[in-house]
Amino acid sequence: MPIETSTQENGIGTIIDCSGVVDAEELVAAFNQLFNRNAEFQQYTYLILDFSGVTKMNLKDETADTIAKLCAAAEHINSNLIVAVVAYFSMFVSIDMVKRLGGLYEVFQHRSGWDSRVFRTRPEARRWLRKRADAHASQV
Repeated sequence: MPIETSTQENGIGTIIDCSGVVDAEELVAAFNQLFNRNAEFQQYTYLILDFSGVTKMNLKDETADTIAKLCAAAEHINSNLIVAVVAYFSMFVSIDMVKRLGGLYEVFQHRSGWDSRVFRTRPEARRWLRKRADAHASQV
């Protein structure tokens, strides 16, 4: 399966780990599954979307809009989610894949109220998430 979702740190976070060839339907289904677990989703403080293992993205033009609508609905359930996108590809990756991923990132950066950022590696993403969580805890 090119998309696997796992709960982290006793239920405070989740990772959507993508690898190989990712299709629009699979990606939308992963978001649907994540966002439709309301009680569990409310408890999450972070989401890591890891695209570093992706070799090809078969996404439709409307995929980003579909995911944006799902995120808008999910934002009403959990408005404090922090999103880290891991997206580092070799220079051999197609321009189309980079453009598709850019469209997805635009959803999180500009079309949702969630704090989000792109990283080259998962350890970098985790460090940023910890800093953001610490900053949030000190404000409470």
